[in-house]
Amino acid sequence: MAETDHLSDKRENLRGRLLSGRYRSIPGILLDGVANLVRKITRIQRPIPDWASGFLIAILTLLAGFLISLLARERFCDAGSCDHLKISLFSAVIGPLILVTNNVMIKMFIRTFSGRTLDFLQSEADLEDFEAWLDHTFTINIPLAFGLVAGSILGVFLVLTWQDVHANQSLILGSTTIVVLSSIQGMLAVYYLYPFYLAFPARLSRYRFDLFIVDPSSSQVTKELSDLFTAIMYITVSLVVLVTIGFWQIGFFSSNTLLFLAVVVWGPTVFLYLGSQYHLSKIINRTKWETLAQLQASIEKLHCQEDIPSKERLEHLEQLLNYHDRIKNAPNSALNLRAGLNFLTSLLFPVIALLLANFNQIKEILGFNP
Repeated sequence: MAETDHLSDKRENLRGRLLSGRYRSIPGILLDGVANLVRKITRIQRPIPDWASGFLIAILTLLAGFLISLLARERFCDAGSCDHLKISLFSAVIGPLILVTNNVMIKMFIRTFSGRTLDFLQSEADLEDFEAWLDHTFTINIPLAFGLVAGSILGVFLVLTWQDVHANQSLILGSTTIVVLSSIQGMLAVYYLYPFYLAFPARLSRYRFDLFIVDPSSSQVTKELSDLFTAIMYITVSLVVLVTIGFWQIGFFSSNTLLFLAVVVWGPTVFLYLGSQYHLSKIINRTKWETLAQLQASIEKLHCQEDIPSKERLEHLEQLLNYHDRIKNAPNSALNLRAGLNFLTSLLFPVIALLLANFNQIKEILGFNP
């Protein structure tokens, strides 16, 4: 009883830390910082939503670019063309949008693990390991360094790509600043795809959960975890679709950009989601085979008790074998594959339609035209 009470206390301790706001991503810290600044200036007491903080970050990003252009005496619209203005507006919006999206997914994660999911963890060692992972993941230095370095590289890459697509037309300093700042904002959020999509599901598959032994895939905790990973994937893919269409409309598309989206964005997004579902299925399978091993041992013991089994014993064995087969044939995954594919198809449709509508241009980009 003392051990059970100690485990319960550790759960409540960790739940308290999760709900206290201790674990926040860099995008969350940035959005909260803007919200706190606005509350101090305006003396507003009520909470400011993330979208409002993101809107203010977009405005500040635009102002930074406009100020640099003003000092450099640049014009965003010239000779009837407003390409510089369009790329600036798109970049200023998409960066904060990625920040807000990341914070939404982090809050979904915190909400899931501060709820009933935490109660299904059976091992004190697993709770300690989970807490150690949280402390390691929600640090500042590594994601901040990654965002600054990778974001700057991505920003320069996009600027060079745009200039190449537009016949070496130079992007003005103001627009370049906005693109780089937006890329940094995006990479601050992209950093968290690895720990949440790849590292954590692999770690999670080693944890012991209290599952429904007859059909582990129908357990509340497996459903909640599967819903969490699926929702994160849907949000990520929706954002990627939006970014892909935006890239095309703004003029970021080239063979290099297509390769970047395929190798760095689309491929890993799908792969990491499938990986999370694979690790979740390992939890389900472990519980299934532990139960099956116990049943098999009982069946063998019962079978060996008599040289010629009686009718009652044979009926008992048959019932155990049917029970064994029922558990064995239970689903190995909590994922509704058909529903997932239908939703993914609906998300991909705008991109497919866009690519088909511009098929000839894509052939030119890839160099397939004679």
